[in-house]
Amino acid sequence: MFPANLDPSERRAFPRMQLGCPMTFSGLDGSGPFVGKALSVSGGGLLFETAALVSVGDRIDVTVTPPLALTGPLKARLMVLRISEGENPRMPVKVAGRFESIEPPERPDGEPS
Repeated sequence: MFPANLDPSERRAFPRMQLGCPMTFSGLDGSGPFVGKALSVSGGGLLFETAALVSVGDRIDVTVTPPLALTGPLKARLMVLRISEGENPRMPVKVAGRFESIEPPERPDGEPS
């Protein structure tokens, strides 16, 4: 199922891509917007760091803004699966979540792709 030379930590359904992009998110209860930094993304979910209080099981709407204007922002609904302590003192919490839905991408000029 997986290539023999693949690192066991990367044996996942979707490959992970490292980011480092600014992002915002809001709770479905109307809380927010809060800020964070997207660390990595895959076809299944997102890992980000933040200083906001987030709980496992929260459903949040996220917007990840890429550093280059080649594509529009990623807008998605995320279910929070895991929370851990981060290394960044300004954003001390790492949040891992699974995508529940992803909006169709926009071009940088605001038109749908």
